[in-house]
Amino acid sequence: MQIRTMTFVIAVVMISLGSVQSTADVIIEVEPLTPQVSVLPSCTVEICCTGIGGSAPGGAIAWHCFTKCTKSKSGGVPEVTACNGGPSGLFRDLVPEVENPIPGGPQLNPPPDCSGNGLWGPVYTYCGPWDRTHPDYPKNEAPQPFCRDVTTGTDCNLCDCIKKVMDCIELCCVNYELVPDWYGYNSNSAAYTAISACQTGGGGPIALPDGLPWLGAPGWGIVIPLCPECP
Repeated sequence: MQIRTMTFVIAVVMISLGSVQSTADVIIEVEPLTPQVSVLPSCTVEICCTGIGGSAPGGAIAWHCFTKCTKSKSGGVPEVTACNGGPSGLFRDLVPEVENPIPGGPQLNPPPDCSGNGLWGPVYTYCGPWDRTHPDYPKNEAPQPFCRDVTTGTDCNLCDCIKKVMDCIELCCVNYELVPDWYGYNSNSAAYTAISACQTGGGGPIALPDGLPWLGAPGWGIVIPLCPECP
């Protein structure tokens, strides 16, 4: 009887050991986690120009130029903004007002809180979305402005820098003059100053789009001196 009992116990132990061994033979493969890759935005800065006294370069008297920035991110809608400068005096109607999409709403871009010499007043600037509310956005089926890339890359600091310089120009109460050689500066001077001040590594001369009108872009290539109060 004892022999049978011992044989039964040994059999149970052997079966148990076999079960443990079978369990150990099961290999579970775990897929490694795929790291999330951060996609940096791609930013393109352009200098864009529209005709004064006509739309096409051959039919315009001169060019009014401004900056445009496009921030693109994978899977997202590109964010496009534009910055410009204009007069704030008696002839401020040369540059359209910033349109408020809310009927009867307040003016979105009031002129600078300072006085300037001459009939044109100080330069006032605006940076905002590139849509129908922007002063330089083509209205009534007008042709798109002529643009040329200044830079393209993943560093979007240039876009923020341009806006900061435009704000500085207005803060410094810079005098506006349609023909800068006479008295002050104009929209082309503001655009050139913003881009040239923000380019890293020099960048060389900033070229305008091809097809200049017969007066070109007065004020282009002229840097506006900023006041000490500008942060």
